[in-house]
Amino acid sequence: LGTGKRYGDNIVSMRKPIMRKLMYAASPLLKRAKQNNPVIAEPNPHLLRSAILRRDFELFVSLPPSWSASSRRSYPALFVLDANIEFATVAEAVAAMARAGLVRETIVVGIGTPRAEGAGNFGYRRFEEFAPEPDGYAFDDELGHIFRALFAARGQDARLRVGQAGGLYRFIREEAPPRLLARFPIDADRLSLLGHSASGTFVCYALLQQDSPFDGYAAVSPGIGINGSWLQRQLQRGRRGAARARSLVLSVGEEEMHNTFN
Repeated sequence: LGTGKRYGDNIVSMRKPIMRKLMYAASPLLKRAKQNNPVIAEPNPHLLRSAILRRDFELFVSLPPSWSASSRRSYPALFVLDANIEFATVAEAVAAMARAGLVRETIVVGIGTPRAEGAGNFGYRRFEEFAPEPDGYAFDDELGHIFRALFAARGQDARLRVGQAGGLYRFIREEAPPRLLARFPIDADRLSLLGHSASGTFVCYALLQQDSPFDGYAAVSPGIGINGSWLQRQLQRGRRGAARARSLVLSVGEEEMHNTFN
């Protein structure tokens, strides 16, 4: 915050088409450098395999103080995306607010990238999984060129990787709940979803799904400009949100509408 630079300014140079070609050319060297620093994977009982996306997710769970294995009480649940960096903050905030009587005791469920995959893969997966489908977007604007350059550094085409929100939505709606409901006393009628930045974009995506299982939504600093301002285009087409939405919290920063991602 003290640098005086707008969020995203550090990658503005990536918007030049030539950067994509340079990144493709450098991708073998970048891959080799990564191989020199291998991540040591240990058995992790908290991984959940998605057959839809064909990749693993790591689950984090925080239970209320009143929970006990013998109790039949059920609790509302808050699903937190980007759990690798957001889960601890959200879980502590929910616990503090519950102690103060501001909210009901809540089970906090974090959905994250397996930590054994490393920070780099975590960053790329955020762009892939939280972005809505391209829906005709050609990645030919400045932000699209940035994404194409970033993925070119991996020898990949962003147009084939970015935009997997539909698969992530199905994972959260269809694949994760059976395992969670079998292990934890979650009230399936009181589910909320929270995300920040790229995952805030996904929260808005989920809000626009008529079969969404959530009735509460919190989108913190969502990336409005992602995939050709997909969210705005849906609203312009008159697309309506989830039928059972109870509440929506949307927060943006003072200078946020002027940053690279918006």
